[in-house]
Amino acid sequence: MKSLLIAGLFAALSGNPISTEDINVISFNMDNSEKNIEAVSEMITSENPLIIGIQECPNQGKTLKEKLVGYESTGEGSCQIFYLKDALVLEKGKSINEKTYKASFRLQKSGRQFDVFNTVIGKADKGEAAQQILDATQKDKASLILGTISHTPAGTFDKNRSNPNVVLCDTYSDGAYASISTDLTPTYHRYGERKGSVRDYIYYTKQLLGMHYKVLSKPYLDVKYLSDHYPIRDVVRFKN
Repeated sequence: MKSLLIAGLFAALSGNPISTEDINVISFNMDNSEKNIEAVSEMITSENPLIIGIQECPNQGKTLKEKLVGYESTGEGSCQIFYLKDALVLEKGKSINEKTYKASFRLQKSGRQFDVFNTVIGKADKGEAAQQILDATQKDKASLILGTISHTPAGTFDKNRSNPNVVLCDTYSDGAYASISTDLTPTYHRYGERKGSVRDYIYYTKQLLGMHYKVLSKPYLDVKYLSDHYPIRDVVRFKN
C-alpha cells in the first residue's frame, strides 16, 4: 500500500494515471554480516518492497528468510533475491556468473512478466561483467538490475567502456538520474566514515519508468548504519 501511495503522488505530478502495476524495489548490500540482521529485517518489513536484491547476503539468506514473514527467496550463495510470494510467481532463476543472479517473475494479478538481475561488480571487474548482463537481457522484456557496482556512475566525466556503468547504459537507465523524483545522497558509507562514493544502483530498461528513487538513510531499530552500504529504493512502473 505504501508503494502505491508514493507512486500515486508522483503519477499525479506527471499526469499519468495511477497504476496497480508499480513495483517497489530495494537494493542492499549486507557486507556478509548478520550483526544488524534484526534491523535489516525491520527495514524490509517497514519498507514493504515487492522485491529486494541483497548482495553479500550471509548464510545464503537462510537466517534473514526465517525473519521475513510473507517473503520467499531465490539465488546462489551470497547473491539473494527476496520477493513477496503472495504477489509474485517465480518462473525461473539462474546464475549469470559467480556474482550475478537472474530471476524471472510474473505478477500474479496481471500476469505481466519481468526479469531481475542481482549483482556485485567489483573494482577489478571491467566492462565484460556488465556485458554478460546485457547478453542475458531479453530485448523486449522489462528488466531491472539491483546491485553493488564499485565504479563511478556513467556521467559526463566518465565515458570509458572499462566502466561497467557505461556499458549498462547501452540498454538500461540509472534510477538515480532517470527517475521522476530522485535522491542523490551518496549510498556507500564505510560504517559512516566514508562519504561521497556511489556504490549502489538500481537500473531499469525502456519498458519501465522509475517514479521515486531514494536512499534509505534513516535508522531502523535505532541502528544508523545497517552495513557499510545504505539501502536504496525505487518505485518502478510499466510504461504501458
